Amino acid sequence: MEQLLQTLLAIPEAGALAAAVEGGRCPAAVTGLAPVHRAQIAAALAAETGRSLVMVCSDEGEAVRLASDLEILLGRRSLRLFARELFVRAGTVISRQWEHNRIAALYALGRDSGAPIVVCTAEGLLQKTSPRLHAAALTLTVGERYDLVDLPRRLVEAGYSRAEQVEGVGQFALRGGILDVFSPGMDQPVRVEFFGDEVDAMGVFDPATQRRTENIETALLLPAAEVLPQLAPEGLAGLSRQLSKLAAKALQRGNKPLAATLEADGEAIAQGRTFPALDRYLPLIYPELAGAVDYLPPDACVLFDQGPRAAERARSWQWQLEEDIKTLLEQGELD
Repeated sequence: MEQLLQTLLAIPEAGALAAAVEGGRCPAAVTGLAPVHRAQIAAALAAETGRSLVMVCSDEGEAVRLASDLEILLGRRSLRLFARELFVRAGTVISRQWEHNRIAALYALGRDSGAPIVVCTAEGLLQKTSPRLHAAALTLTVGERYDLVDLPRRLVEAGYSRAEQVEGVGQFALRGGILDVFSPGMDQPVRVEFFGDEVDAMGVFDPATQRRTENIETALLLPAAEVLPQLAPEGLAGLSRQLSKLAAKALQRGNKPLAATLEADGEAIAQGRTFPALDRYLPLIYPELAGAVDYLPPDACVLFDQGPRAAERARSWQWQLEEDIKTLLEQGELD
């Protein structure tokens, strides 16, 4: 593949593009390329410059196909960064699969000292997220000591849900001195065996058979949600107080549905209970909002695959978000 990529750069137009990237003469546009050729030119640029490569696509399907091509051409895995579903309505049925994938990708971007390949959608970059995902991560190591009373609390605060038996990402189970936990970024869950408060043994296991398949020495537990209320500036208590104040103002304005929503959510947060619609308080939890774009390496080479289509997708996503917010404001579900 290396020879193929070098041959591509011998094409005058491809060589001129690489020179423009390295010489700071961007933005630059390339036209007339089929999808496979766009992947080849992108891979050649990444190999030639040694920089991180960020490919912005118009939809998830194109992004998945492009990521597969780039992985074959460059011989390493890519990070796939798409938008997640926002949870702002009470009674929402939650599926956090896309969110878990985002968390794993964002964490890897923040920790990767190499030159990662990132394939994303426009809204995947635009969507707001936590500026401090790393603060909620936890590493378990064989031989280290952990408080078995405090550990479940930390997992719940990091967005995990307690279960009788771990079957999916974002779940944990504690039975005596055995902790099962399935973190975003893991292919299989981890079983941690304690002797007292010390990790005695640890290994990955098959959730279907519940049998251990491999021993490991360390396990990185990423947060299982992007919006974590305990990371608010004054913690859970401060966030609850803010909601109570907003509820009082809403009541003064005669907005009883909103006041009731704020009071109920503030009480749940004060008691440490989680609920699906935490996204509606994202600006209070993270006053300095970050976008996924803030996690990108500063020297990344950013390529837009079919730029006009990506721009249109971004505009459509922004318009839909604004319309959804208007509806929630009218219904008293959002302050």
